[in-house]
Amino acid sequence: MMMNMYCQCKGCKRKVKRSVKNMEGVREVEVDLEQGKLTVTGYVDPNEVLERVRRRAWKESEFWAMADEPYVVPYAYAPQPYVLQPKHDTEPPTLAHASFFQDLNYATPFNHDNPNACSIM
Repeated sequence: MMMNMYCQCKGCKRKVKRSVKNMEGVREVEVDLEQGKLTVTGYVDPNEVLERVRRRAWKESEFWAMADEPYVVPYAYAPQPYVLQPKHDTEPPTLAHASFFQDLNYATPFNHDNPNACSIM
């Protein structure tokens, strides 16, 4: 998402960048002082970004006119509640040969030599 705004100094650039980068879903924020352009990358509502810039950075801004440029999504981004579903077209893994009967070596809690000894371990 790109926005057009009036920004001249590095202080304004820092204020705008700081106000937008902490929003949920924002991955990257770039401010171009020469063109007066704010570029926000991520999964975020454009109207929320516009309001945040207007309220917190006190900058008048509007959406960048992209009549000659096509809208291109650089990568496929799934929304937050994404859960990977298991594939059912494969067979379940087979059980390897395993021994279920094992000799368990327990320590003897009672000492036959001294019947009055403490048996709590």
